[in-house]
Amino acid sequence: MKKRTAIALAGLVGLTCLAVGTKAYLDYQEEERMREILLQVRAFFAPMGEIATVFVDYTVSDQLQTKGGVIMTDGRFYHFDYLAGELFFEEDTL
Repeated sequence: MKKRTAIALAGLVGLTCLAVGTKAYLDYQEEERMREILLQVRAFFAPMGEIATVFVDYTVSDQLQTKGGVIMTDGRFYHFDYLAGELFFEEDTL
């Protein structure tokens, strides 16, 4: 009986380690994807002037579409949607 319990416990520990490792890997992949998107957004808006900040609205973004904004140092503000490698934007007028 002890041997059976030890095997079950070892299996449970192994599955837990696998789940934690998978979660860490998926989080890393998502961070890399987001970093790549932000680099592309910055490269796209750089010719329009100096960028003060770029942000992502995580409340409306998902795996397929990333939404956010770019604030320029001269006060201009752009909303952007990044979808399947394409960037769509519009200037926000205050």
